[in-house]
Amino acid sequence: MSVMGKRVLLAVAFVGVLGIGYFAVKGYPPVGEDGKGAIGTAQKYRAEQIKSEDVVLQNPETQQWMQSDAFHRLLNDPAARKALTSPEFRALLANEELRQALARPAVREALAKAEVREALAKADVREALAKPNVREALAKADVREALAKAKGLDWSGLREALAKADFRDALAKAEVQDAFAKAEVREALAKADVREALAKAEVRDALAMADMREALADANVRAALANEDLRAALGRPALAEAMASSQFESYLRSK
Repeated sequence: MSVMGKRVLLAVAFVGVLGIGYFAVKGYPPVGEDGKGAIGTAQKYRAEQIKSEDVVLQNPETQQWMQSDAFHRLLNDPAARKALTSPEFRALLANEELRQALARPAVREALAKAEVREALAKADVREALAKPNVREALAKADVREALAKAKGLDWSGLREALAKADFRDALAKAEVQDAFAKAEVREALAKADVREALAKAEVRDALAMADMREALADANVRAALANEDLRAALGRPALAEAMASSQFESYLRSK
């Protein structure tokens, strides 16, 4: 080969090495600015999806629970399965204060009664129960007994309660009078757990929503809330968050 031929061959080889090095660093085919943006968006989207699933279902505590005997008992409980795939029930679980309240048997028993739910649907009743003096008065048996009498009230039993303006103002409202005249409502308010739950604004606000009350009226939801395994899970925030998620619903429907 001539000297000139060798030089050309060396030059071609040198250019080839440079090209391989360039594409090794930049990638092939080369990506323009628009392409980089699209790839970055796709990678971010995938990362967000994985992150969301990790938080909800791949949380170690949730994973451990989903492999437990308690979880498998829930899967085999028709009422629990039906409730856990209900959007209304998941909305109940998403409200932490209401979730904690529903873990108490007295609260579940009270809210299972239509008269109690109807009473709590009324703004005047919820406003009355928001006042400590009213709840304190309703904790006393003689006050509740006096309220039980639609006519000829036993004012001696009410005298101390009526000395407080909040209680007088509450009783001045027809909706409150109607609610307190119902035995189911008085029996519910006789329980400390119920009064304590209704002392929380988040619980009262939740019960003001029609879909929440409808969910509590559903027999499957009440049966699910009576399930010991489910109540135990509700006491653990990570598990309650998982059960309130749409990913959890999809998982249950796939089983």
